[in-house]
Amino acid sequence: MKSCCVPLAVVVALWSSAAFAAAVQVYWASDPVGPGAAVMVIGDALGEHATVEIARLADTAAGSPASARFTWAGEGAKVEALQATENSLKFVVPATLPPGVFAYRITTASGAATGLLNRPVIWWTQGNRGTSTCPGGLLHLYGKNLAASGAGEAAATVFLKGPRVLAGGSGETPLSPLRTVALTPTATLMKPPPLCRPTCRSETTRSSYNNSRGGSEAWSEPAIAHVEKPLAWPQTIFNVKDFEAAGTGAKDDTTPVRAALAAAEKNGGGVVYFPRGRYLVSAMVRVPRFTILRGEKRELVNLLWPDFPHPPEALVRGSNNFGIEDMTLYCANYKTIIAADTRTPRPATSSCGDCGCGRICTTAIPSPRRSIGAIARA
Repeated sequence: MKSCCVPLAVVVALWSSAAFAAAVQVYWASDPVGPGAAVMVIGDALGEHATVEIARLADTAAGSPASARFTWAGEGAKVEALQATENSLKFVVPATLPPGVFAYRITTASGAATGLLNRPVIWWTQGNRGTSTCPGGLLHLYGKNLAASGAGEAAATVFLKGPRVLAGGSGETPLSPLRTVALTPTATLMKPPPLCRPTCRSETTRSSYNNSRGGSEAWSEPAIAHVEKPLAWPQTIFNVKDFEAAGTGAKDDTTPVRAALAAAEKNGGGVVYFPRGRYLVSAMVRVPRFTILRGEKRELVNLLWPDFPHPPEALVRGSNNFGIEDMTLYCANYKTIIAADTRTPRPATSSCGDCGCGRICTTAIPSPRRSIGAIARA
């Protein structure tokens, strides 16, 4: 009589596959969805004999984000599982239910899985400083199900939670609602209050969102948002006339303008001020960090360049933190008028930068393959 030996690895593999196959899993469900619409569910071990229940969550007060996930309690309305296979099925939300956040439960002989439909989901955040925001700045939340049908903007609630240092100890900031500025189904805009000040250069916070439907069980999962202290920009004024700039448009003022910019750079930044006049420059103007080129008024101050036979790469090139305000720029033969250097060396704790133009006018002869503003990489 012959004996048959089955390798241990095969036995373990067969046992493992049988054990894991019994667990009902839901990986994804299609939403947003309204009453009378079909939902597709993608998962595993759903089976051809699955039953589906659905219930609408009550629109109670949002409260604060719950620490525990939603759990199914009681029974829901039974709906037919359509086109059910091991990895997918469909069902239809009853047309008698009002719009809102729906909970569903899929049950098979080997278990059950639950989920929520129309619950807010935050995909990513973006602030007025790029990857971060500052107190009183703007924070964008991008995702889905952010605007509930018929709820209006005022009904949405955002909570921002992060660490803080208390007198004599440490703790966490209490959950505090933030004002929603603008709202669409896939994006919202809100302002962290000025009193929400980080205790260090940059602070990681968690944003949670409720669209007013489904009560406290329908908060989104928290998304990371970075709040930074505003960078200090020196306000020392460097008047180009104090550096012997003529401002007549006939004399080349490149040297005086560069001297004023050098003084601002030595100061750690500042305001290079142009009184009323026409300032002729014959080279690239490099603006150091935390420095603003500011004119007396856009209609009164002109910064102009000659018709270069071989123009520089940019007429104005700044670091990762600079600005231009209240002046008119004149140029003819150019490659790029204003460029920001995204690779300026900076401390590891620094933000990506803050570059801006305000109340400026550009008068330039249009030319192919030339741009008014661009990001230039060093």
